[in-house]
Amino acid sequence: MPNDRSALARSAAQLAAVLLVAVGALHALWAAGSTWPFDDQEGLARTVVNVPASEMPSAALTLVISFLTWIAALLLLGRAGWWRMGMPSWVFTLGTWGVAAVLFGRALLGVQSIGVDSTHGRLDLAIYSPLCLLLAALAAVVAAWGKRAPASRPSALRSSAPPS
Repeated sequence: MPNDRSALARSAAQLAAVLLVAVGALHALWAAGSTWPFDDQEGLARTVVNVPASEMPSAALTLVISFLTWIAALLLLGRAGWWRMGMPSWVFTLGTWGVAAVLFGRALLGVQSIGVDSTHGRLDLAIYSPLCLLLAALAAVVAAWGKRAPASRPSALRSSAPPS
């Protein structure tokens, strides 16, 4: 069963990472001044953040969100064992649980959109919150069942171990 769980965690990490990288890329585009897939800044602001264009978050803040989603993707991949870069496994475990908690919290914020008659409100209930809930669930799977770093033996034991 542990191998099945580890394989599930690896697949969950891959799917979540692809989605997070895509969300991060979209935010990077917006930070660079693009309004894609909307016609103008007003459409982007009203649909994504539910504010007038004059109150749109700054490019710097949008870029921070982009980087945070990419870091989240790296944490998930690290927890699943795709890469470690010599970092201790607790960084990935704690970070992945943090990603799951933040995304779950964002999914719950969508409840505020119930009854809101706006494009943003409808999209929040139909796309934004369900996507965050899916990502939170994937992150929780990775956090719970991700690859654990092998326990290392003290160097004294390694050097005195008889050859096999």
